[in-house]
Amino acid sequence: MESIKEPDLRFENNEVYRVSIKNLMNGSTFVYRIQNDFENYTMIVKKNYKTGKGGDSIEKKSERTLLKSEWNNFQSQIHKSCFWTFPVRNLKEGGFDGSIWTLEANSPNSDNCTGRKFHAVVRWSPKKETEFYKLCNLLIEFDNEK
Repeated sequence: MESIKEPDLRFENNEVYRVSIKNLMNGSTFVYRIQNDFENYTMIVKKNYKTGKGGDSIEKKSERTLLKSEWNNFQSQIHKSCFWTFPVRNLKEGGFDGSIWTLEANSPNSDNCTGRKFHAVVRWSPKKETEFYKLCNLLIEFDNEK
């Protein structure tokens, strides 16, 4: 995350959710982050496209206000899916397209089920029918510039 100037969510003081997708084939990284700063909801998107073997890249960043209803919808899905209990890795499933997906959550209040304030889940090319993929995709759908 350092290369695209993303914070370490473990040290954030506010509630934050982030999906990062790293394409191992071409080196591109996409980051979708939503956060709540005292009832100010924000969506931040960073896309780093690698353009070839020379290591050049094109970076795009956008930021918008997230509607409270969007925030509440995502939080509701986080709770319904029991995200905080997902295993960090699933070693039984292999990948298909060379992409690593990570969904992170940070909350100033501990989760009721696990007592955690931070949780990260990593999957290699997640299947579309999984709860993990559905959560990631819901957050990605908030990006107005897809």
